[in-house]
Amino acid sequence: MNILSRLKKKKNTSNQSLPSVLFPAREYTAPVHTWASAIHILSESKNCRLRKICHYKATSTNASAHHEFLLVHIGHPSGRVAIGRIERLSSVPILLSPSIPHSRTSDLTTRDQDKISLAYDGTSECLTRHLDCAQLYTLTYSKPSEAPSVAHLAALLVTLSTQGGPTTSSGSTAEHASAWFACCVVGVLREIFSGEGKESKNWTRVPYNGMRVDPPDRIDVLVREYTSAWQDLSRRMVSTSQHIQHGSKVSCYVLNERFNF
Repeated sequence: MNILSRLKKKKNTSNQSLPSVLFPAREYTAPVHTWASAIHILSESKNCRLRKICHYKATSTNASAHHEFLLVHIGHPSGRVAIGRIERLSSVPILLSPSIPHSRTSDLTTRDQDKISLAYDGTSECLTRHLDCAQLYTLTYSKPSEAPSVAHLAALLVTLSTQGGPTTSSGSTAEHASAWFACCVVGVLREIFSGEGKESKNWTRVPYNGMRVDPPDRIDVLVREYTSAWQDLSRRMVSTSQHIQHGSKVSCYVLNERFNF
């Protein structure tokens, strides 16, 4: 076997060992609740740390104009970086790709509208190639030990999706809803985990897109709600881990007794 063949084989083996919930082989879009459930049972979730999270605004003149979303870069212990697009969609579908089908749009809840799409090729281009957009703000974590984990991010997305926030049914526009969601994700992370924030030189980021926000939907209140939710989740994750470990020990004991290992 020559060197090229060995390198190719090593690369394929490495790709196969990466979790598909972060590194899908093809286009992946799911509600944040579905994705978060998979993240919380991922063994290395607390070791996958955010590298940066970028706040974008659509600038095209079609139906998705002024829509706001996030691109998040997540470092994996293998050294690879996963990229996801996080957003609150309106009741009118905003197409990521012509090949991605959409379900019925009537009677959608925020659980249905809050989505994450993952890059299948390791680049952000596959997540933005059908949309003209401008970067408004970047929150960077240069030290992995001080950065939030992907488990923290998943819990935050569920908290915001459960909270609801302003929706089109309550009088706010789709633009307001997407801006609120993007601003709150970045705002809560910045309040709890700090990080290095950088505003765009060409665009001005207006909190909540200038919308008047009721107290329950403000970042300071959401920080408290998220902190409480994360504490509850952490206890459940520890309990689940202990249950799995106990189950493994019982299985080993049964095997030893049966086969005299």
